[in-house]
Amino acid sequence: MTGTRALSLLLLAASAVAQMATSRPEAALPPEPTGAFLESPGATIYYEVLGDKHAAGEPLVVVHGGLGLDHSYLEGSLAWNLLAKKRRVVFYDQRGDGRSPALKASQSCSLADEIADLEALRAHLGAPRIDLLGHSWGGFLAMAYAIHHPEHISRLILVDSVPPNAKDMVSVGDALFPEESAKAAALEKDDPTSMRSPFEALFPTLFYSPEHRAAFMKQMTSFRFDEEVFHKLGADLMQANLYEGVRRFQFPVLILNGRFDVLVAPQSAVRIANAIPGSKLIFFERSGHLPFLEEPDRFAETTEEFLAQPQ
Repeated sequence: MTGTRALSLLLLAASAVAQMATSRPEAALPPEPTGAFLESPGATIYYEVLGDKHAAGEPLVVVHGGLGLDHSYLEGSLAWNLLAKKRRVVFYDQRGDGRSPALKASQSCSLADEIADLEALRAHLGAPRIDLLGHSWGGFLAMAYAIHHPEHISRLILVDSVPPNAKDMVSVGDALFPEESAKAAALEKDDPTSMRSPFEALFPTLFYSPEHRAAFMKQMTSFRFDEEVFHKLGADLMQANLYEGVRRFQFPVLILNGRFDVLVAPQSAVRIANAIPGSKLIFFERSGHLPFLEEPDRFAETTEEFLAQPQ
């Protein structure tokens, strides 16, 4: 799988995961998320709070993946409900995505804009410091925010994250799923202007478990993304290099990765761990790109243990 195709699939695939939300016993759930809007410099941002919005301590702010996706794919996991029993868990849609208003013709959408929006969310929550968790592209954004605002970070969690330089991302889809890769290449050749069909053909590569894969493919009927955000932000992402900044991190950092993630292979996680002094790396042995969906109990337990440790 070429680097460009793998990165593009990484940026598109997660939105369809919202179709396979797990059935959950209502008695075990914290209160339903409450949604609202906030004004960031240059954008209106939609966010949701899961759990007790008056809970003490640092909230856990979750940064979704994509480039043009929203946070909804994350909500299919029980892990967040377990974590929300002890803290606020905050989701938001990045500018131009999901319930956040679409970009206007003259509106910018850069990495700097995304950092500013995340800072506006932190300030709006009234939290001097936050625990920050980023998945996929969201891990890259979380690292970038932490570089610019280390004073506001209590702990950082990176889940199947793009490395500090996106060009260093290791993908192994061609080797493990040659038939799906060939199908995607044929679709791309038929219509070079469309990204949707080629990458949709590669969705089965996201999972370790055949059962999770089958449930996903059965329930997945469509996916959406904002192409303008994808192109504007993608150009910035491919030019950024965060290695120098992450080497200066002084707060606890936990790196989680699915052992069988073909999009962000374990070698990518090792590169992040080697770049961040004192960071801890844990692999999920029965997961692909979405360990919070494939191993939700262990994901919640591992995350809770990290967040509960004194600094």
